[in-house]
Amino acid sequence: MSDDAAREDACQEYQSSLEDLTFNSKPHINMLTILAEENLNFAKDIVAIIEAQIAKAPATEKLPVLYLVDSIVKNVGRDYLEAFTKNLVTTFICVFEKVYAF
Repeated sequence: MSDDAAREDACQEYQSSLEDLTFNSKPHINMLTILAEENLNFAKDIVAIIEAQIAKAPATEKLPVLYLVDSIVKNVGRDYLEAFTKNLVTTFICVFEKVYAF
């Protein structure tokens, strides 16, 4: 499988699983964290998927995705830590403005 095909498959699988994270589910967050670790070579792509999910998720679904970010940074670190750092302030503002607005 080519690198582009592997990247596309990994990103599609991650996106599909991430869309199911609609409430605070530790097992689901753990599974997504493991999936992120297994796809460490696509960390920038997965971070972009997670950031996009935070931006588009309804207010009630933003915090679980932020908990996922926390889990990945704490348990995987490495490339994910660097990639999340770039937009971390914007991501937090997006979550907290929406979650605490209602």
